[in-house]
Amino acid sequence: MKQFKEKGKGYKTVIDGKKLIIEIPISTLICAFNYMPDNADGTVIKRGKRQAFAELVAEHLRDEIDSETGASFVTDMFDKLFVAFNDGYIDTSGVIKYAEDE
Repeated sequence: MKQFKEKGKGYKTVIDGKKLIIEIPISTLICAFNYMPDNADGTVIKRGKRQAFAELVAEHLRDEIDSETGASFVTDMFDKLFVAFNDGYIDTSGVIKYAEDE
């Protein structure tokens, strides 16, 4: 099992050989919501609703956000990461074989 965690980020990723596990503390989800750039009006999670908010997030991560592609919030996250791989923003040497490598 391999873990990746950066101090101060509030979440970690774990590889157990068969799965990628993303662990995000509920407090980190709430902080991310409260301080997102589009939250200029100061919307916050209601008192006593931390667990319900986490359940709401978990329930809707798979929701479709693009009817043409069928993309969900999760697939959009991975698509953006994979574009960064392909565009060279992240060093993937030795891991990904690109068409031009042939």
